[in-house]
Amino acid sequence: MLTGYSNEELMQMNFCDIMHTYFQELVRERGLRLLQGESVLNRYELKIRTKKNDVRWLDFTSSVTDTREA
Repeated sequence: MLTGYSNEELMQMNFCDIMHTYFQELVRERGLRLLQGESVLNRYELKIRTKKNDVRWLDFTSSVTDTREA
């Protein structure tokens, strides 16, 4: 597994819990802007920390999905 965490552990976590601190503000800012309907870059590379505190790089893509019924 990429992170070292089980699926159950990951489901109880916020993505920022494993994200390297250097990237947290950037990802939060882009996420908020995306939710507000702004056009932002939705793909970027970032570092995460595994359960054993190793560093891994991710190629990350984000998007908004409307789950409301039509």
